Amino acid sequence: MISNREVKISLSALASPFYPVMVSPVAAMVLSGYLKKVFKNAIDIVVHYSQVEPIYKIVEAINRERPDIIGFSLQAGSEEQIDEAMRGVMSVVSTWQAQPLIVFGNVLATFAAKILLEKYPEILMVIGEGEYALEGIVKKVLAGKNDFATIPNLIYKVKGKIVETNRCVFDLNKISMLSFDYVKEVSKRQGHIWIESSRGCSFRCTFCSRYSVRMSKWSPIAPNKVIEEIAQLHAKFGVNHFRFTDDDFMGTGSADGVFHAEEIA
Repeated sequence: MISNREVKISLSALASPFYPVMVSPVAAMVLSGYLKKVFKNAIDIVVHYSQVEPIYKIVEAINRERPDIIGFSLQAGSEEQIDEAMRGVMSVVSTWQAQPLIVFGNVLATFAAKILLEKYPEILMVIGEGEYALEGIVKKVLAGKNDFATIPNLIYKVKGKIVETNRCVFDLNKISMLSFDYVKEVSKRQGHIWIESSRGCSFRCTFCSRYSVRMSKWSPIAPNKVIEEIAQLHAKFGVNHFRFTDDDFMGTGSADGVFHAEEIA
């Protein structure tokens, strides 16, 4: 049992080295903000980002931090980075007294979970949205348990067999203010600052993979929350230009889509 102390979490966003534009690590920022809101002082979470730090520096930081949970947010094209990071992480954690949980999420984990499990059978793969999955994992660590079958949006191996838990859509009414990790660094380098105002899409186009991520129709985030986020990014970091991550910003086919966009505008 470790519930008498805070759970340490390291969340590293790995971007493709071939992507030429620096962008804020929005998935890691959203998840970090949500976990801080849910667990408050029960966790200590640190975010790392491969567009700003080289992999070996991230591994060195993880070794200093000795987290209970090591998470990697994997963008498309980051295959070589995850191999490099895992070689370093597995080397250093082998010397630790307590072994951490290692979790993969984001695009690669969602669409290549079973392939990744062949290479890394000890990893927990988060499929689609990560809020409920990471919340459930942290609760298990706080309770000193390692049974994950009731946690949604996971794929992992038990005794060589693949276990897939139920898929679950995150309630956007519970979304929190994102954490501002690396906003200063990305803004200083004239990179793109990403925010989200909605998730999902009401269509299932055969050429598009987005439905596999959320598996639900378009859902808006309350405009006042989006506006507050924009206001804080501007006030704290001087950000004047934002890019939306939404699958369908206008909520095509929804009676609320145009109103939602107009409220933010």
